[in-house]
Amino acid sequence: MKEPRITTVKARIAVIFLIAAGFALWQVQYGHAGDLKDLRYQAWRLGLYPMDLDQATSTMVGDMGPDRLVVGKSLSLVWKRNSGNPT
Repeated sequence: MKEPRITTVKARIAVIFLIAAGFALWQVQYGHAGDLKDLRYQAWRLGLYPMDLDQATSTMVGDMGPDRLVVGKSLSLVWKRNSGNPT
């Protein structure tokens, strides 16, 4: 009876390892500043990562839908999204 449980644990560890390896390979391939496929930029688009606004706006130039990220938002809302302080 213990064998299926061990197999399940090994399978979960394998899945976690494959996901981590996939993210690592993605970051190596696309981890350049200004790349639309960079994980930091993608996380910023989803509101999960505070990114430097200069870097974000320069990367947004090549994005297909940059308007929805900033159009109609006040400067304070954009700063709040990035957890930054306007200077």
